[in-house]
Amino acid sequence: MRKVIKILITIFIITSNTVSIAHADTYKNLNEIQQSIYQHLQNRDETINFEFIGDKDEFKKSISQIITSAYSEDDYTERSWVKIDPSAQSENNEIYTTIKVEYLTTKEQESYVDEQIKNILSQIIKPSMTDLEKVKVINDYLINKYDYDYSLKSNNAYSALLTGKAICQGYALTAYKMLTAEGIKNRIIVGSVNSISHSWNYVCINNKWYHLDITDDDSTRSNKYYLCDDSTLEKDRYVWNKAAYPAN
Repeated sequence: MRKVIKILITIFIITSNTVSIAHADTYKNLNEIQQSIYQHLQNRDETINFEFIGDKDEFKKSISQIITSAYSEDDYTERSWVKIDPSAQSENNEIYTTIKVEYLTTKEQESYVDEQIKNILSQIIKPSMTDLEKVKVINDYLINKYDYDYSLKSNNAYSALLTGKAICQGYALTAYKMLTAEGIKNRIIVGSVNSISHSWNYVCINNKWYHLDITDDDSTRSNKYYLCDDSTLEKDRYVWNKAAYPAN
C-alpha cells in the first residue's frame, strides 16, 4: 500500500484584525466546536467557519486537539481527509476561525458509496443471518468484487466500488461501511506488514475482537486472515499499535 500523506497544520497564528466571516456559527463552549467540525467533515465541507467567544489562550492551546478528536470520532472519517489547514483571527475576545480541508472524496461520491452499499447489502444479507454470517458474506463479496490495484491509486471506497480495484485502504473502508451499516462494531487498523504500510479491519463478534484482512486473503486466495487473532498476524510480521484498539 502506498502511504497516504495526511497533513494537519497544527501551528497557526491568531492575528488581531477587524474581521467578518459569513455564515459562521458562534460558540462559547469549546466542547461544542468538536461536534460541529465532525459534522462538517461528514458533509465533506471544504471550508469550515466558526466564531469562538472566550479566552484566546485556552482556544489556542486546545484547537489542535479539538480538530484531531473531531476527525477521530470514527475510523472512516479519520481515513477520509488528506489535508487540514486551520487559521484564526481575533477581535477583542472573539476568535474567527477558518479550516480548509482536502478530502479523498466529495459529498456526491460518498452519496454514491452509500447508495451502492445499501443496494449490495439488500442483495447479500438476509434478515435471519447472525453477525458471524453477515461478516462472512461481506468478506466473500469483497474478495469476489475487488482486485488489488497495483497502480496504487484506488485508496477509497468510491474508486473501489466504481472500478472494482483497490489498495488495502479501499478494501478496509468499504468493509467498514458495510459492517457498520449492518450494526457490526468494527475498526480500521493502520499498521504495517514487513515494514510496508497496511490497513485492515478489526471486528467485534459476540463481544470478542477479531482481525479481518480482506486484502491479504484476496491476494493469497485463502482465509488465513479471516477473523484471526493477534498471534496469527504477528507471525507474519504485522505490526500495529495495540494500545489504540480494543483488547479482548
